[in-house]
Amino acid sequence: MPTSVDSPDWITVQAILNTIGQNSWSNTTALPQTAAFGSSLIYRGYVYLFGGIDNGSPAATVYYAPINANGTIGTWATTTALPAAIYNTSACVYNGFIYIIGGYTGTVSVSTVYYAAVNSNGTIGAWNTTTAMPAVLNAVMSICQDGYIYMLGGTNTTTPVANTYYAAIAADGTIGAWTAGTALPVGNASAGIFTYHNSIYIVGGAGLLPGGVSGAYSSVYSVPITSTGALGTWISLAGLPEPRQATVATIVNGVAYVICGENNAVGSNQLYWTQLNSDGTIGQWNIGNNLPVTNYAHTGGSYNGVLYMLGGQQNGSTSALTWFAQV
Repeated sequence: MPTSVDSPDWITVQAILNTIGQNSWSNTTALPQTAAFGSSLIYRGYVYLFGGIDNGSPAATVYYAPINANGTIGTWATTTALPAAIYNTSACVYNGFIYIIGGYTGTVSVSTVYYAAVNSNGTIGAWNTTTAMPAVLNAVMSICQDGYIYMLGGTNTTTPVANTYYAAIAADGTIGAWTAGTALPVGNASAGIFTYHNSIYIVGGAGLLPGGVSGAYSSVYSVPITSTGALGTWISLAGLPEPRQATVATIVNGVAYVICGENNAVGSNQLYWTQLNSDGTIGQWNIGNNLPVTNYAHTGGSYNGVLYMLGGQQNGSTSALTWFAQV
């Protein structure tokens, strides 16, 4: 690519980047119940929602729906419920198995790891337990990639931790023993997380600020995954324009998006985006097309160039609304 800012090629590329995230947000099929602090996945053309809080109480319900060719969400249906009502879990998927990690029952945090097979019709099989986390935690960030499952940070309901762990995933869906990985730079929970070019990115989150006060972070970090599955050294990247926790981070075609979130108990309607570079660095964060509602504690992600936001605390109330936007 030419280095001169006067180059017509560079101007064209920059113009394209400046339009990313600018398409309008619209409602699509609402959830059958209100849901906040749940976890979700998009896999093989279906979107899933696991547990969360409905009308003030933890839920065990698992919903799924097909994603239509135009990006809208089809009819929601229930599939195999979680073994316990729980929220603040983390979810990831690998090789046809879904994993639900940690969480909060409304009374205690748990170390449980559930897994279940995904059927060809989108339904989920029976839930089983596999090797528990080394600690009882909720609001953990998790990623499944290249035969390993990673759990990062989380909170024991009083203090966010910096610990990270990883474990090998077997062909039958079970996971092996957890191994300690490179600790996060700070204790962190409820951050956005995604992978790109074999690195894990942590965006925002919640922890202890200078002076020992709890609050949201604007920091962004990445860590490479080594050939052995271990984590390398964490790298500090360009921070968000404002602190965000209880947010969703996802990528589309090498661009990272952060959808809404919360700071000082105030929800945001802002969409941030940045270009990801092949060397693991990122560009400056930009403001995309803001959503019609403020929201946090939602779930969501991306699929086939479409961004999704499900439920959450929209304009201060637990919501069943879902939103989507073409990129």
